Amino acid sequence: GPLLALYRAVREAPGIRHALVASGVRHDLALAAPGYLQELVRHHVGGHLHVAPEHDDPDVLRLARKPPYALFEQFQEQFAAACRAAGVERYLNPYFISGLPGSTDDRMAALVRRLRAEGWRPQQVQAFLPTPGTAATAMFHGGVNPDRLSEPVDMPRALGDRVRQHRLLVEDLPGGHKGR
Repeated sequence: GPLLALYRAVREAPGIRHALVASGVRHDLALAAPGYLQELVRHHVGGHLHVAPEHDDPDVLRLARKPPYALFEQFQEQFAAACRAAGVERYLNPYFISGLPGSTDDRMAALVRRLRAEGWRPQQVQAFLPTPGTAATAMFHGGVNPDRLSEPVDMPRALGDRVRQHRLLVEDLPGGHKGR
């Protein structure tokens, strides 16, 4: 509610022609707000909307404390429906990360196969970088889930392993976007 009110106030302000969301949205939260996606698509997406499913594997997403991939799929459907209803052509630009906690070469290869099968060629791919104060960094350095210390966490820690996993996304899925 408050965000939509801010969007409306900005676009109705004198001298404002366009007020576009450039940094992206949390697809899981957008689904939880009735009417948000329709207004976003109609007034605040300039062509591409950034969203960050980050991975598709349930264990990787659980460890990273991210929403399930099914919510991204639901968001895709609702985004496409909102575009049709608004009579506009807009695209999703999904953001994926290699080397997340729980990510193995097999899980990354499975993500690549899924993205290829679904026609995605992500323009934004990042390698996981440990940052202070995050659970993912604790998993990177400690090798265990901080919520369940008896649960070991696989992930690429050596530079060569991290580069190999990242190359799966970068080289096997050349840049571009799916025309939806």
